Amino acid sequence: MKKIDLSVFRQEEPLKLEGYVEVQAENEVLQLPVFLIQGAPGPRLSVVGAQHSCETCGTDAIVKLISDFRAMDSSEITGSVLLIPVANVTGYPLRAHNTSQYDGTNLNRSYPGSPVGNTTQRIAHAIWEIVGTSDYILDLHGGDMNEDIIQYAEIHQGRADLLQKSLEMASCFQLDTVLSSLAGRDYGYSDHQSLQWMAPEHGIPSAIIEAGGSGISDQASIDYFYQGLKNVMVRLGILRGESPTPRPLWVTPWVSCIERPHRGIFTSFCGANQHVKQGELIGQITNYFGDVIDQIHAPRTGVVSLVQSCRGVSEDDLIYMIIDKENGSFITA
Repeated sequence: MKKIDLSVFRQEEPLKLEGYVEVQAENEVLQLPVFLIQGAPGPRLSVVGAQHSCETCGTDAIVKLISDFRAMDSSEITGSVLLIPVANVTGYPLRAHNTSQYDGTNLNRSYPGSPVGNTTQRIAHAIWEIVGTSDYILDLHGGDMNEDIIQYAEIHQGRADLLQKSLEMASCFQLDTVLSSLAGRDYGYSDHQSLQWMAPEHGIPSAIIEAGGSGISDQASIDYFYQGLKNVMVRLGILRGESPTPRPLWVTPWVSCIERPHRGIFTSFCGANQHVKQGELIGQITNYFGDVIDQIHAPRTGVVSLVQSCRGVSEDDLIYMIIDKENGSFITA
């Protein structure tokens, strides 16, 4: 497979290529897979999959798009589409969820990265060198091996013009809930340096799109990503077709993240996409003999957007996310 030089991502002439960007890790050379198709001048869209290596449905949708683009000529598109099917090239082959097996860090907490940092930081640096040339960025996520989630989007609260453009991309997917956040800094990740954080800081509209759960690559979620991505490309004018009709989305900045209060056996009494009321008993922690150590109550009324689907301790001990369904507004995008 062809080695790709970073300078190609700053070229403007029509082209189509696929291959690997080499990332010099601490003890080896890694290969970051990249596909680029570029036609007449127009918007550049970058799509990144599998930052968390067991979030597989987005990757499978990207691979399906690559197959489509292989059969197309560059003259059939306006602008360009840059696809990174697997960002977490160290963890993906090993099914290592959330964090890197090299250094225990999270790729999506490592941007902008560093060419001389640890392995994960070097991967993040290479990705940002590539997608930082974009006009739009979509970051595809889902339920890792220990998570069950709903289909929703996350966008940045920043500038109004970026917010609207990000919402327009999110509306191309069959979702109805959007979390308008400060890219995690408002709910427990004070050092959150995600791709979603980097993009608006550099004036690039972006969105995280979530679908799938428990590390399973189900066909419905693959189709959801695939069709949504094609809708985005049509709406941006990259592909020909009928643009999706603008529609209202429920947008809220309010979310509660609940961390495990104790070690032990975690049992959830609710699932993802379930509506809960403030104060409702939603789970408990018991010791290994079944004695209740702590009970977990919903801190707000809303929809459970994430629930930990395993009983062991996970990264950050995050066991629930509950998105507010009372405080927010419908915004047409």
